[in-house]
Parts: sequence; C-alpha cells; structure tokens
Amino acid sequence: MSKSTVLYKYKALRQDGVAISGTLPAYDTNHLYWQLKNVKRELISCKEIRPSPLSKLKFSRIGIRQKVQLYLAYLQMFRAGVPLLECIDLSRRSIVDPKLQDVMNDIYRRIEEGSTLSEALEHHSHIFTKTEKAIIQSKEETGDLDNAFEFLIKYLTRKDDLNRQIKKVTRYPLILFIVICGTVAAMLTFVVPDILSFVSTIQPAEEMSAATTSLMATSEFLQAYFIHLFLGIVGAFVFIKIMYRSSEVFAFMIDRMVINLPYIGGIIKKIEISNFCTSFSALYSSGISVLKSCDIAGDVVSNRVMIASVESAKGQISEGKTITESFEYTGEFSDIVIQMLRIGEESGNLSQGLDQVVDFYTKDVEDAIGAMVSMIEPLLTMVLALVIVWIAAAVFGPIYDMFEDMEF
Repeated sequence: MSKSTVLYKYKALRQDGVAISGTLPAYDTNHLYWQLKNVKRELISCKEIRPSPLSKLKFSRIGIRQKVQLYLAYLQMFRAGVPLLECIDLSRRSIVDPKLQDVMNDIYRRIEEGSTLSEALEHHSHIFTKTEKAIIQSKEETGDLDNAFEFLIKYLTRKDDLNRQIKKVTRYPLILFIVICGTVAAMLTFVVPDILSFVSTIQPAEEMSAATTSLMATSEFLQAYFIHLFLGIVGAFVFIKIMYRSSEVFAFMIDRMVINLPYIGGIIKKIEISNFCTSFSALYSSGISVLKSCDIAGDVVSNRVMIASVESAKGQISEGKTITESFEYTGEFSDIVIQMLRIGEESGNLSQGLDQVVDFYTKDVEDAIGAMVSMIEPLLTMVLALVIVWIAAAVFGPIYDMFEDMEF
C-alpha cells in the first residue's frame, strides 16, 4: 500500500533571496524539503493543511494562455527528443507563477513514481479539463504525445479566442450600464432634490408638468427607499444563485428562460454549441471514439437546455445513428452545419467536417457578438440621453414658464 501525501503550506527562499510561499503535496517534511531543493528553493518553514474547496481556489487563476505556453514548451522539447519527465522538470524550473510551479512539481513527482501524464493530471481536475486529459490519454496509448500537445494548443487557442469574444460582449456594456445607473441614481438622490426644491417655490404643485411631477416622485422614492431597493436587488440575486445551485428544476427553468431571451438567447446558444463543437472536434480528431468524444465534450456545455440536447444526440449515436442524423435530431444545429457534417461523413473525412463546423460557429459567434456590442453602446447612450432630457424638461420647464409669465 502506497503512502499517501499531505498538503503543506510552505515558505521558502529563491536563489535571488526573495521569500515566496505556496502549497505543495508531499509525503513528509523531508520529502517537501527535497522537492523544493530540486527547484532551487530553500525551505524556511512549513505547516500541514487539510485540502478544502478553498485551497483549490488558489489554482483557479491559472489561465488558458498559461496552459498554451506550457503545452507549447512540451511540444518543442518533446519533438527535439527530450524525454517527457525531463520536459516537465525543465519547464517547472522556468515557471515564474508559484501556484503553477507547485502543480507541476506534484505532476513531476507522480510521473517519477510511475504514473502516466494523464493519471498525474487527474489529481488536478480544477486546472486540467476532461477534454485535455482524454486527448493526452489517447495519445499516450499510441505513443504520440507530441500530437496530443499540438491538438491541445489548437483547442485551447480556439477556446481562448472565444472567451475573449464573450468578455467583449459582457464587460464593456456591463461597465457602461453600471456607470449610467450609478450616475442617474446619484443625480436623482443628491442633485435633483435641491433643484426641485427651488422649482417648487416658483410653481405650484397643481401647475407642474408631468415630467416635473414624475421626476419629483422618482427622486422622493429613491431617497426614501434606496437602501431597501439595493438590499432587495442583492437579496434577489443571492436567492436566485442559491436556488440555481440547489434545485435542478429551478436551474432548468432559468436556463430555458435565458436561452429564449430575444437576441441574447441566440448568442448564448451559439456560444454553447461552439464550445461543444470545439471540444468534440479536438477529441475526435485525436482518435477518441465518437460516443466517448460526445460524452466528454458535453461537460463544457453549461446551459441545461443545451445539455439536454447533447444528451439526446448521445442517445441517438448510441442507438447507431450517424453524427449528422443525431445532431439534426436535436434541432439546435443550423442546416448549413448539418450539411457540412453530412459531406464530411459521406467523404470519410469527418475530422475536416468538424473543423469546418468549429470555424463556422466561431465566425458566427464573433459576428453576433460584434453586432450586439455595436447595438448595446448606442442603446445605452440613448437611454442616458433620454434621462438627461427628462431631467432637463422637469427642471427647466417651470423656470421657462416663470419667465413667460413675467412682465417686462
């Protein structure tokens, strides 16, 4: 029976004298000391910690681009004839990020003790996805690891491009929306009341226009109930999040509502299909069976309505239907995509057909996101302009009426 490892939190000195800290699994403190010694670090102190969900959050910041650089280094060294264990040893010594270096130290130790690369990655599932592990495992069996790294670089680069597009459609409009809401709320809560108090002295309430009375009512409501409104929004958000995680029925209902939203729902659906097709293409092209590729690729889909569609396609494939027939049965893939798959299957070159599908959806998502961003920006600007016009009409209208009534 093999001895189990313990997770240690350590402090150490680098060669340049800089103190660093991190976490690393080891059999005991002596084993921890030699692991750090191998990467030219001097152990100062260490403390045993128990693994918890919070400890994994430390590794969650290791991004896709870091993994692409890692696989690219492995590909170059492996094709130059460097053995896998030495590739990992060389790469872990050159990694600057201490979190990623701790992970690679653990992977190096496991491979040194006889584990395969895919088995070592299994212990870091919060970093390396099922798709990555499946591609590496399939190529380990055929002794073709350099192609596995090449597949992973291509797959992760596509995924990173898609993630950047998603951030583009969410971050800027969201920041703009928050700024607009914050500006309007601050004006109605702190600036407008002082102006309206002056307006009320020059014009009786019964003579005020609808713009003025509605602005006064909105301002008074925000002053009286701003905290209640803020807490209500935060409470509703927290409640929905808790229910979404704890109730499958509630989560499915929310996902169905999101996927059916005008325009936005269509983009979300395209993003989900693009993620699935990217993983499915990478897995199938690396030599994994159709059914297993579909099963693993289904894990990248997050919307439960789309998950149900993928499960439906898997069921059709397991019953002997072709990929084209199975995807067409879901009703989620466009006619153009189905035709690409059909041509690929009939020509015996399904990998090329899947790559064309990925390229199609990647371009389709980019175009949809670009159109959405170009639509949201003027829309939010127009909303802000309408609010300013409303405030101006409510404030300057009575002042203008006062000057009209004055006799010169």
